[in-house]
Amino acid sequence: MTSPERTPADPSQRLYRQLRHDVDDVYDLLGDVDRKVTTLAATQKQHSRRLEEVQRTLDRHETRFDEVGRRFDGLDRRFEAVDARFDGVDARFDGVDAKFDGVDARFDAVGTRFDVMEERVEGRLDVHGAQLAEILQILRAGRPTD
Repeated sequence: MTSPERTPADPSQRLYRQLRHDVDDVYDLLGDVDRKVTTLAATQKQHSRRLEEVQRTLDRHETRFDEVGRRFDGLDRRFEAVDARFDGVDARFDGVDAKFDGVDARFDAVGTRFDVMEERVEGRLDVHGAQLAEILQILRAGRPTD
């Protein structure tokens, strides 16, 4: 007599094999899923490490940028102080410029007075020149010739 396990015509045996085959397929699928999950987990770990590296780099850059920002703030304060000093110098130059305007006006007045005096002197020189010419003419006329 044959054993019921080997009889292909036995419907329970066929059902058993089909279930066993289905279970094996499920285990194969679970193995594939497990491998994919393991691969994804490894990729996630790798990405996490890389993100941590990037974060550390960003933190270092942020620290450097903070330092650069503090240095720029210091330079900004120094430039503001220099700007304030230039404003003071500019105000002083405005005062000096006003004084020069006053001196220029006084020189213009002196120049005008010199122009008037020059006209008077020229007028007198013309008169004196004419008188001297007459005197020389008289002197030459009264002088004996050799």
